[in-house]
Amino acid sequence: MATTIPTTKLPKMWLEDKHADIRARRGEDFTYAWEVGKKQLLCVEYIPANWPALTVWVSTKTVEEMKQTLREINFEIRE
Repeated sequence: MATTIPTTKLPKMWLEDKHADIRARRGEDFTYAWEVGKKQLLCVEYIPANWPALTVWVSTKTVEEMKQTLREINFEIRE
């Protein structure tokens, strides 16, 4: 199921993992997130055991809230 969160006026951008606000790994799983607005993160997640394995979504969590969520599900945050 897809959900629409009002994200408007996103600038042209090139997303590189080295510039992500969050870089997290758990084995071969990864999550990268970039802050694109106040309390909005653009997230790219790859978890081969899930279907679909690669997802892109917008979260309404702050960077710190998302890091805490990822830690709770055993992701290692890379600083």
